[in-house]
Amino acid sequence: MNVPGVSARSVDDPEGRSWRVGRTWLPRPKPKLKLGEPPQFVVDLADRVGSSVLSRCAWGTPELDPEGYLLAIAGFALLMLIVLVILPLVIFGVELMILVAVVGGVGLGSVFLGRPWTVFASPPGTGEEALLWRVRGWKESRKAIDEISETIASGEQPAGATLQT
Repeated sequence: MNVPGVSARSVDDPEGRSWRVGRTWLPRPKPKLKLGEPPQFVVDLADRVGSSVLSRCAWGTPELDPEGYLLAIAGFALLMLIVLVILPLVIFGVELMILVAVVGGVGLGSVFLGRPWTVFASPPGTGEEALLWRVRGWKESRKAIDEISETIASGEQPAGATLQT
């Protein structure tokens, strides 16, 4: 499982299980919310919009000359180009710039402002559970990763961790 903002190594314990040990650059992702039924006002709005569109369609289509059909097709093609190509590219570009700014800001803040790094060890098969340590400094966090890896490889339980589920 690759999580953005996480650098990790794999460590095998004596039982053959593979642990992930590393430091996080970004906070661990929150569990995704489960969506339920939409609110009633959304259902009502969809019903009103749908009935309005159907009532307009019942009137029929206006008479168009060949130039009108070509203009309608060109307009539709332009709309599809904007909706399916240009708009997603713009949205992706903005999201990419925000991601680079956040990752860079967190990384620089951790390095220059002395914010503690979060060192983690994830046991195999859990996905959501992890042992966490808060360590100040890049070198100290690297030492902590090395010590935790050696402890897991020797079959012992690492000490001083908090459990995040």
